Amino acid sequence: MKNVLVMGAPRTGTSLVTKVLSEHGWDIGDRCRNSLAHRDPSCYEDPTMVQTNYQIFSSNEAHPMMPCDHVNAAISAEALEILTEDKKEPWVIKDPSLSVTYPFWRQHFPGCHVVATLRHPVPAIESMMKRSHFPHHRFPQVWWRYTHNVFAWGEIYNNVSWVHFPTLQGMESAVSDSGGQYDSTIYDRVFDSTLVHGTPQEMEGNYSYMEHLYSKIFTTKISKR
Repeated sequence: MKNVLVMGAPRTGTSLVTKVLSEHGWDIGDRCRNSLAHRDPSCYEDPTMVQTNYQIFSSNEAHPMMPCDHVNAAISAEALEILTEDKKEPWVIKDPSLSVTYPFWRQHFPGCHVVATLRHPVPAIESMMKRSHFPHHRFPQVWWRYTHNVFAWGEIYNNVSWVHFPTLQGMESAVSDSGGQYDSTIYDRVFDSTLVHGTPQEMEGNYSYMEHLYSKIFTTKISKR
């Protein structure tokens, strides 16, 4: 089984996918487990990875909600060791910001498989609006930048498996591509059927490019598998 990095636009199911992978044997690490015990149990994020990505954004005068085109950063060997010392291989690390910082992390984790989440832009953006204080006009850009970036990484490196949210279509392929054995019974254990998710709607004309990207990824990377 390969180590896995989970990424995708905010509010697209990265936490659920990470939870499913952890149920299949990938280790989320002690810091993430401790965080789950004291924070919103849906996060599934390693605070050290989140903090490091924020530092990368800050050093590039950017922010996860105001992503830049390219990032330049450096990390010490000690900091890199700290990031993985609480985990047993195979591990899984999730942070939506990896969608922007992945080229940096690939230098240090070249053998990692990437599992990316795809959610229709309308419910994803609506969910961002409910959870963030940032100006709403930024959220379409965030969805586009994160999703388009990961699509590009997949075309370049051929190491990305896509999972649709909330259906989890593509999850079996993602587990298999990462070297695991898919267990269909896990879905019923981890999926909260009481949650109400937004539904896809037709995008306004000036946002049709997002609909096109969503359809392209779903058609070519998920439904054909």
